[in-house]
Amino acid sequence: MEDFDFDDDVFTASSERKVIPLISDYQAKDETDGWFHDLGDPRQLMLEKLGPVQFKHAIEHDYLHGRYQQALDKALLYIEIITYETGSLLVKGRFYPKCGRYGDAISSLVEYNRQRKRDYSAWGLMADACWTDATNNSKSDNNINNNNTNNTDNSMKLHLSHLAIQRAIMIMTSFSWRMDMPMVEERYHREKVRLDTKRDKIEQQGGSADVFLDWMKTAEEKERSLVGLDDYSWEDIEWIHREWVTHLNDTGACVEEQDDEEKAVKDM
Repeated sequence: MEDFDFDDDVFTASSERKVIPLISDYQAKDETDGWFHDLGDPRQLMLEKLGPVQFKHAIEHDYLHGRYQQALDKALLYIEIITYETGSLLVKGRFYPKCGRYGDAISSLVEYNRQRKRDYSAWGLMADACWTDATNNSKSDNNINNNNTNNTDNSMKLHLSHLAIQRAIMIMTSFSWRMDMPMVEERYHREKVRLDTKRDKIEQQGGSADVFLDWMKTAEEKERSLVGLDDYSWEDIEWIHREWVTHLNDTGACVEEQDDEEKAVKDM
């Protein structure tokens, strides 16, 4: 084997290192704002194809620039949305009234309607909750005061119930039911009779959606307690009113356009 002929200083010599000074005032992509911060309605954004990515970018960007509270708030909202189960909202809307939590029932059903538009069963449950609330409170008032002076405090709940049941009927009858199928036709008539019977019962007790609509023209949040709606969220009340007005034209006819953004639950 041939010997390697190395110089003696090969392994001992060192090369001279150059120190590169750091530019202290340089920050890569120091942007305090970005296109992804325009989230709009976060829940609606999460339904879009790139919505979750945009939401994550906004969270990471806030964290990068030390806006920790904003990053935390958005992160918690993101977790809440992706772990949301809409079916549980419908269950809450059905069972909260049995516990006397009528306001919570309405809030759950309003949130469900935001996620699952045009589900007439949710509006029917909303009508049930308001009607049960009005009826039970009227009975309690009668036990306390036999002259029924407090009954008017619960009448607005009855009017709200009438609006909700009418909205349920509008949605239900606007579906494209397959009447050529006996089973579907039977279900249609069964559901129609059930909703109509409920509406008639509410009307017999004095419920009128027009009274609620007239009140909402000038009503303010602080006036809820004057009509017995202090347990109901003002945001929920406004949403119910807005949904009704949005889907009616000046003649009172139903304006139901099933586009890509709003489809019946049964057609999804």
